[in-house]
Amino acid sequence: MKTINHFLRSIAFFLSCLIILQGCTVYKGTNLTLDDAVRSDGKVKVITNYDTKLKYKRVEMENNTFYGVKKVKGEEVKDKLYKEDLKTVKIKDKTLSTIGTIFIAWLSAIPIAIGIYALLGGGFWG
Repeated sequence: MKTINHFLRSIAFFLSCLIILQGCTVYKGTNLTLDDAVRSDGKVKVITNYDTKLKYKRVEMENNTFYGVKKVKGEEVKDKLYKEDLKTVKIKDKTLSTIGTIFIAWLSAIPIAIGIYALLGGGFWG
């Protein structure tokens, strides 16, 4: 029983580490146009007039029509975007996203270190 508990605790700890170290995406605060989103060639967050938040890998323009590209079940799907239906268009801030991911990783390093110490017999929980 003690071996199973130790094994399950190790698995839970490993999965927790994977979840904590996931990257985060920060979007720029300024409202841009769809033309700017096409030029950025990166992640885009769109808020419609109905307050629906849509996130796309990128925005493309074909035949003077804008399309938001996202992945659904491993395939890229294009949604047609109408300028008049959009309230805000924001692009990914690469610098702040990187800083945020690093900050979260460092912030989570303390509980991870405590967890490793406890798993290796540090004696916190008896």
